[in-house]
Amino acid sequence: MNSELHAFSRNILDEGCLISCHVLNWSLENLPIFRLLPLFPNWNILTYEALCLDPFACLSKLSSRLDLDPLNIMAESMKLPSMTTLDSRKSFIYQSSPMDKLNSWRSEIPPSKAQDLIDIPRRFGIDIYSSTTSLPDTSSLPLVSVI
Repeated sequence: MNSELHAFSRNILDEGCLISCHVLNWSLENLPIFRLLPLFPNWNILTYEALCLDPFACLSKLSSRLDLDPLNIMAESMKLPSMTTLDSRKSFIYQSSPMDKLNSWRSEIPPSKAQDLIDIPRRFGIDIYSSTTSLPDTSSLPLVSVI
């Protein structure tokens, strides 16, 4: 990471809000993967959003591509909220459509702040996300299989 990105990161950690710090953390965690993608064309990319929208199709493709046994147990467990999910969110999870779940953050974050958050991974060259949609644009990813 060059000195400009280091200073950018340090500024977020020192002066940014909690969600900005989380987005920075995600960006730093995923930076090595995005930088290595051109070197590994056989990698499979499974986005969180694809998994939320159609978990069973994702599992099926993953199982087929990796020659795995049927994933029935995993598929059933994906229907359940995680153990750390607050009770107040569980009814939303059970009753909402997958797209409503992916868009739920929009009611919490104003559009100007959303753009600021999207700009964090963009500074690191991660440009699959936009403030105008909750779905990533994976068309810019180099020759990898997007599930």
